Amino acid sequence: MSGISWQQRVSLILARYGQKPVLALPFPQPVARALFNLNARIVYKTPRDLTLRADRIGGVPGVWAGRRGQAKNGVLLFLHGGAFVLGSVRSYRHLVAALAAEAGLEGFLADYRLAPEHPFPAALDDALAAYRGLLAAGHAPDRIALAGDSAGGGLVLSLLHVLGRDGLPMPAVAGVMSPITDMTFSGASITGNLKRDPLIPVKWGYRGVMEYLNGHDPDDPRVSPLFGDFSSAPPVMIQACETEVLRDDGVRMADLLRRAGREVVLDIWPRVPHVWHLMAGRVPEADRAIAELGGFLSRHIARETGDSREREGPEKPQPA
Repeated sequence: MSGISWQQRVSLILARYGQKPVLALPFPQPVARALFNLNARIVYKTPRDLTLRADRIGGVPGVWAGRRGQAKNGVLLFLHGGAFVLGSVRSYRHLVAALAAEAGLEGFLADYRLAPEHPFPAALDDALAAYRGLLAAGHAPDRIALAGDSAGGGLVLSLLHVLGRDGLPMPAVAGVMSPITDMTFSGASITGNLKRDPLIPVKWGYRGVMEYLNGHDPDDPRVSPLFGDFSSAPPVMIQACETEVLRDDGVRMADLLRRAGREVVLDIWPRVPHVWHLMAGRVPEADRAIAELGGFLSRHIARETGDSREREGPEKPQPA
């Protein structure tokens, strides 16, 4: 495993021999959620300058997460991962704070409803309600960025499809990490990376997706954005890893966006696990990925809001 940090080597060992076997066990969801939060307490690093403020946006509970003294040039709506059945404020607040600080945005982590108690369309309804809530609170769409990971990355992309379909204002930019975009599981990497993926057991992901779908058509772009319309989508950055089972979900999504004539950056990382960003503050590769994604969001917020210095460079002297 040359070319990666020793911290990343340790993280890969933890993922393959600790987290992956636990995920593969068929725990009832309440037990799985408790274990997920326990993992967050033990493994993830909470920054000392973390700021948290509980709120409801569009009726959706969540927290504003950031770092003390950071810039706030707009807002970031973050939708967390967890196969639609796991994920919480406790397990994602550190990641949202890190990304929000890098992007210079206020980060709102939406605590959307989870399956199986709340199957489709609950999570997407909450994502749309939170976005509408930001607009209603006076946040201009060109000051809003969307981001999410895994299932949350899929929700971000499905939300973009719905906004375009319904003629609603688009955010300035979106960024997704290891997104699931195809709930028919037709990507070649689903089987090709079955053994190579250091973290995700396919049976676990499939079980969560089936509980979320609850019999709904997996071809619906509201659950599988790979089948959606993105002709009016904003710039999108997609980060994924070479050996994860969802790699081709990201690759094919990038191809779809390009065919729609949209700006997209596809960033495939070697020798990292699914959503390696969660190791922010502990693993250099996680910090670098967050910095790159945060920079992408920041640049497009500045560009979309008409910052002439961002678009045109420093002001030139005028002739006398």
